[in-house]
Amino acid sequence: MPRKRTKELVIFDLDNTLTNSLKCWGEATLAAVRLMVDEFGLDEEKTIEAIRRAPSQYRFSDFGSLTEWLDREGVLPRPQDPYDQYRKDITKHYLRQIWFQRQKEMTFFYDGTVTALTAIKAQGTATAIYTDTEASSLIRRTWLLARNARKQGQISDEHDLLDLFDHYYCQPSIEQDFDILKDVDLPFVHRMKRNMTLWQDLVYKPSIDHGLIILKDFGVPAKRALMVGDTAKDGGSARPLAMDFAWCRFGAEIDPVTVATAQKIASPKFQYGLASIVACFNQHSDPTHTLACDIGELMTHFKFIKGPAFSLQAHNGRSSPAYRHSDADPATDTRVAKRMAHDFHAQQRLPPLGPPTHLEPSAPVSHSIDPAGKAGPETPKPQG
Repeated sequence: MPRKRTKELVIFDLDNTLTNSLKCWGEATLAAVRLMVDEFGLDEEKTIEAIRRAPSQYRFSDFGSLTEWLDREGVLPRPQDPYDQYRKDITKHYLRQIWFQRQKEMTFFYDGTVTALTAIKAQGTATAIYTDTEASSLIRRTWLLARNARKQGQISDEHDLLDLFDHYYCQPSIEQDFDILKDVDLPFVHRMKRNMTLWQDLVYKPSIDHGLIILKDFGVPAKRALMVGDTAKDGGSARPLAMDFAWCRFGAEIDPVTVATAQKIASPKFQYGLASIVACFNQHSDPTHTLACDIGELMTHFKFIKGPAFSLQAHNGRSSPAYRHSDADPATDTRVAKRMAHDFHAQQRLPPLGPPTHLEPSAPVSHSIDPAGKAGPETPKPQG
């Protein structure tokens, strides 16, 4: 039997790795779109074409914001009188609630996930979530995961879930996060934000530079770290650094209805389903291990031990191989990564939800990527 490789840090993708996000998104979005078309008397094909033009964070994270965007773009009918305006406002609110309710009902961990996370943390191993999901959606969905895990008896309190992750790396919110987080437990929100890094460069996976920053934050060499995810984008963030990549094959096995919904509503530049995801792998992203059923299989492939804790000063000279990449500027962390914990200490009077998760207008923003090409949480990017 081959000797297990020792790991001090595990970096988890979120969507279709820890939870079946694409199916949840597909069912919630399809139901809301059909209702929107019926209520406003819209042409379905033209409505879907407009949705594909919307920023991905609206399409994938908040249907209410998507509805407002469609209204600003003139897709929704113009009200003829105050009663029309009232009916329109009520309908938009209802659409948002329908979408959130469906998300709430379907946001569960894959079977065995909480048990596996608990076992890994019991060894003192550092853990992080690294996702293309925007911050406010990450917080809300983590709260829903925690609530449903508590209801299923997997944890005794929602805050117990936060003990299983040391840090969260994600994209900035596209706008103020009050509306999407107003019904989430405030201490839960604050605790996540204190342990959160936003990618100011707005670069999506795969990103070698993001991987280097994560390794530096934990003071762990690449050979002692492990990336766990469901697509070649996750492997492409790890393998060029000589980091092991455990592929969640189960997360790539998407049912035909969800695949059809994603192909219909999401970006046409991306493909979905097991065959398409497998076709994306290449020498820079091939998995070193495959998980067929759940992340509990990690225990059979790796030995987990206590590693350094997260610290901005944790880097001690051990590093992954130098690897220059064009999608970010690794010369200084301050331009690439926004540390939310700093805002808690720097601001005297914070709003109830703590510092906002969207970037200030002065922050560098890249417009080099077509918004329609940012297909949202963890969708596979064709290689070649």
